[in-house]
Amino acid sequence: MEKRSARRHGVGFKAELLYGGKSYAGLVENISENGLYAIAYPLDTAIDFHSGTELEMKFQLTSGEIVNLPCEVKWSYKTPLHGLTFSIGTEIIEPSPEYKEYLKSLSLKIRKPRVIILDDDVMVLNSLKKWLSQKDYEVLTFHDLTVCPVYEKRTDHCIKEKPCADIIITDVDMPAMTGIELLHYQSQRGCKIDKRNKALVSGYIDDKMMKIINESDYAFFKKPLDLSFISDWLNGCEKRIDLSLPLGGLQSLP
Repeated sequence: MEKRSARRHGVGFKAELLYGGKSYAGLVENISENGLYAIAYPLDTAIDFHSGTELEMKFQLTSGEIVNLPCEVKWSYKTPLHGLTFSIGTEIIEPSPEYKEYLKSLSLKIRKPRVIILDDDVMVLNSLKKWLSQKDYEVLTFHDLTVCPVYEKRTDHCIKEKPCADIIITDVDMPAMTGIELLHYQSQRGCKIDKRNKALVSGYIDDKMMKIINESDYAFFKKPLDLSFISDWLNGCEKRIDLSLPLGGLQSLP
């Protein structure tokens, strides 16, 4: 069983689970020195990843290196309701040198990456916060845009000396100002967060708005959100984040 003292790191790596001569798609959610937590999407609903099963986990690190780890299943269960996916906890039989080096680099980080979520839908805020927190992000949530210093042209430049966050995710349809307008004002007034680390979400968007998004550096995700797409984008964002640099202060919703 994985030692409780082993620090877990939330990730979100697309993976291949090699078992019984077959390959299954999956998502590695958490990693540590001793084990992995993953979700598998088997094509064969009769399969059972029972305790003691040996399999291989193959996935790509944010560094670009591909690792292939032999693992032993410690526990697993079918996802409730549809029962077509498995949650799996494994112990790594033999960690590769690349995997050890990657974990070492994670331990040197002085803080977690910070994500700001702006959405007037409380359910979206709470679900994203829970998911991102499990992936080892610091998450700040807000139900309106007034938290940003450039909101409604209150200033012609960002008054913050340090970035407020590493990543911003905002709903398009927000009270008084759209998420697109906010990101536009941020860009004009010296926001210190990389534009490529900003994303817009919406349940509906017209062709005009979509054209504006496509011509920008912002990502876009349609509601209901597909978390695997957001995971891929976050992996790209992390390559542009320097966790040795401190951030400015903001107060989130309770």
